[in-house]
Amino acid sequence: MRDCSNSARERIVIQSPYIIINGAMRKYAADTGEAELLFLTNSQAVSPNYFAMSGYLNHRKRLLRSSDILEYKGHGSLHGKTILMDGKILGIGTFNMDPRSSFLSTETMVFIESENLATQLEEILGTYMEFSLPPSSTQHVPFMKWITTLVRLIVAPFHYML
Repeated sequence: MRDCSNSARERIVIQSPYIIINGAMRKYAADTGEAELLFLTNSQAVSPNYFAMSGYLNHRKRLLRSSDILEYKGHGSLHGKTILMDGKILGIGTFNMDPRSSFLSTETMVFIESENLATQLEEILGTYMEFSLPPSSTQHVPFMKWITTLVRLIVAPFHYML
């Protein structure tokens, strides 16, 4: 994935249900060269996974230093794992943006160079983006905020397993 995205010149859009990054992944996110990096992920209001959401919230501020984030707040929750690079290369697979997928599980992603397929994916992601906001704009559900605040404290030492 890193080799493919290093060739991107304009924009990289990564869709993942949640984003939990460690130091190596954060360094990579900051080193995309000329390309803008945008993450599309679930908001706290729609995520069904308290542990993963808590891990994401523990790292969100650091991630925002090197990339943009849109949090989905539409119907249901995002579960797709896709990457779109410069409108011509796309990746689709089971790879979540987290250390578990990177180092513990056997997650995969297939990359395809196809402007036609990339255009279709861009349209789908655009639909999700219509129902997404930057983290500072998202509304929190009080109960979910309380739960994730508690779980954030518990999962912090175990972020590599999320």
